[in-house]
Amino acid sequence: MKNLKVLILGAILLVATMAWANYATPKPTPVKTWEYKIVYTASEDELNHQGTQGWELTAAYSSGSTPYCIFKRPK
Repeated sequence: MKNLKVLILGAILLVATMAWANYATPKPTPVKTWEYKIVYTASEDELNHQGTQGWELTAAYSSGSTPYCIFKRPK
């Protein structure tokens, strides 16, 4: 009877250890991929249009008198 108790306790500890190891293992996070777009205008209508298409403004720059905006969205 004592051997049976030891066997059951050992099995419980084994299952608990395996469950903890599975829980404690970090799961890889999926990598997001993006597509990018450069638009050489800064009009409000163009910015709103890009937003309705799912594009997010990432950066805006001006090279001389030419403004340009960089957009991104998930692929």
